[in-house]
Amino acid sequence: MRIAHKIVAIPRIRTYLCFKIILILLSQISISRFVSGAIDPVDPIIDNGTLILKLDLTRGGAISYLSLSGSNRSVVNIADEGRYIQQSYYAGKSVDRKSEGQSPSWSPWAWNPIQVGDAYRNRARILDFQKSGNTLYVKCIPMLWDMNNKPAEAEMEQWTTLSGNLLTVRNKLTCHRTDNIYEEGILDDQELPAVYPISALKNLYSYFGNTPFTNAPVSNPVTVYLSSGFWGRYINDTVTENWMAYVDDNKWGLGVYNPICTNFIAGMAGQPGGEATSGSTSYIAPVRKEILNKNTVYEYEYYLIVGTVDEIRAKIYQLHSSNPLITSILVRSTGEVSTLNGIGNTLQMLTSVFPSVAKNLVVWSVDNSDVATIDSNGILTALKIGIVTIKATAKDGTGINGSKTVTITNVPQKNNWEFNTSLEGWSSTHSGNVSFADGNMVFNVTGSDPYVNGSVFTNGWIVGNLKYLWLRIKNETTDNAGALYIFFDTASGGSFTSVGFPLTPNDTDFRDFFLDLSVNPKWLPGAKISYFRLDPVNSATTGTVYIDFMRLIASKPPLVSSLIVKSAGDANEIKGTGNTLQLFSTVSPALADSTVKWSLNNQSVAVIDTKGLLTAVSNGIVTVKATARDGSGVFGTKDITISLVTSVGNIGWSPLKIFPNPATNLLTINSGPYFVNGIVICDLLGRTVLMNSEPFIGTKTIDLALEKGTYLVRLIGIAFTYKLIIY
Repeated sequence: MRIAHKIVAIPRIRTYLCFKIILILLSQISISRFVSGAIDPVDPIIDNGTLILKLDLTRGGAISYLSLSGSNRSVVNIADEGRYIQQSYYAGKSVDRKSEGQSPSWSPWAWNPIQVGDAYRNRARILDFQKSGNTLYVKCIPMLWDMNNKPAEAEMEQWTTLSGNLLTVRNKLTCHRTDNIYEEGILDDQELPAVYPISALKNLYSYFGNTPFTNAPVSNPVTVYLSSGFWGRYINDTVTENWMAYVDDNKWGLGVYNPICTNFIAGMAGQPGGEATSGSTSYIAPVRKEILNKNTVYEYEYYLIVGTVDEIRAKIYQLHSSNPLITSILVRSTGEVSTLNGIGNTLQMLTSVFPSVAKNLVVWSVDNSDVATIDSNGILTALKIGIVTIKATAKDGTGINGSKTVTITNVPQKNNWEFNTSLEGWSSTHSGNVSFADGNMVFNVTGSDPYVNGSVFTNGWIVGNLKYLWLRIKNETTDNAGALYIFFDTASGGSFTSVGFPLTPNDTDFRDFFLDLSVNPKWLPGAKISYFRLDPVNSATTGTVYIDFMRLIASKPPLVSSLIVKSAGDANEIKGTGNTLQLFSTVSPALADSTVKWSLNNQSVAVIDTKGLLTAVSNGIVTVKATARDGSGVFGTKDITISLVTSVGNIGWSPLKIFPNPATNLLTINSGPYFVNGIVICDLLGRTVLMNSEPFIGTKTIDLALEKGTYLVRLIGIAFTYKLIIY
């Protein structure tokens, strides 16, 4: 058996090293440094009128001071880095690393991160500290106990809340080890946590009977001294009320309660009567066997109580009754379904726990992460067709779990309408007509009460965990509001409801709207939808509305934090008038909206369309800018050189002729002997305003029907672009 034992400058003892180390300990027991009772005012402190709590930010944020309010007598021993009240863990097999600086007194040794510091008195580094009310939060990089100044590949976090005479402490270890020397899957005893009361608290109390939490008499076992070979072991699940306390002769002192531990180790090193900086110390550690592998995240909660034995026990009884351990878990899903249709779709998993007053905190996992994944909030995401078993395990340390099997099928539910290549089933209209153009659904309003209907869902569209409608829309009407109508199928009552959204009248650009559909009482997880209807405006009778996309999503995406602009083949140049280069953008984080708005600093050099296709116009350098459409304001740029370009003009290349220029309603093109595949006319924003795809050789006249302005004429199949003025 291996467990943490921190005495003076050598705080870890293995059973087979005990007698050798005890001789060292007995020779070294002394006050290693002087600490006055005063508290450094810059240290993180809470004084709630009952107790004073202090963390030491020079030692990993461990609990270094705990006293009655108004007193300068702490009940925590801090004689060296091995004491305090702190996190410590063990993983893997013991390894001889003396050639790397491992302490000979602690070799061989396992992976052993310590919150305060190492055996050489190097200390942990603080990453974060926060104080909020009566709670202190700290995060640190712990040290490997046996090594000389070797930070562990892990972080420790600690949330400490003071309430009356009670400290509630939540500890978290996050491992990200890259070593291959300790091995995986080794079950070991863990201190949860390591607690060092002063040795003036010399009397040990607990309950060891078969009728816990009935106020049966407590026991006062004889304190086991480390000089006898080891601390006292109270194992085989004998500590049935999950607590032990060291108190003075007046039965006042410090109790430790961990509701998941029925095994403890406790004892004393040196002699009774010592205070905070004495080499003598008491020791209590709730222990539990756990496997901590290289990527483990491990959390637990424990409690410290200051008072008499009766006060300590009464508080523990109160904690036990108000927060009992979980005894069973039922895993369910939103809508009580067992099938998830469509790769990439999600399903919200839920739990019911017994007793119902227990903390409903679980860790989610799946048996086959190739088929589906599940996040910490219980959202299951389908990856491929198959069957997956979802397990919810209680985080209270009991190991209680429940499971549910879900089948992933290949019949996806359509949650998004992107309008990239078609109207995607939106067609039936009232007081308007709908068309598809440039990746948008274009609704032309022609009368009162305009709307467009989507496709009817044959088997009913399931609401599930989808909460928001994400709508990107440009409103070129005078109206200031629209609505989404929801028509339920007969299984859900067959009625309809709606959720409205605001609009900017006479808008010049697309805007994003997130409609929280859950504010509608009929938008329930198990409800089935027959079809959706979009009322793009409410009262306008003329004008046009452009819908870029409609997406039903579970949560809002994060805002873009960075954006990089790249080009096809990483090119930085376009050679030749009318030639093109495709620009791309990459955003971070990956879940953010990846759509961007393209723009240029100089449209006389080049033009760019809404999809990032850059077309050369004249010699020069143009800066391409992609701006995130999510409202974050984040953008990226890239400079492109336009070279070897014949200037845009009326006559680009004899015998080619385009006339008249300026023009009004007719334009004649003479290609001479060259074959032309078609004619494209764009505005200076790169938007196509006229296309004639009939090939020709020689002379062709086309009807312009364009508004006054400047345009670019491109002849398909011939790499020349011409500037055209309409007046």
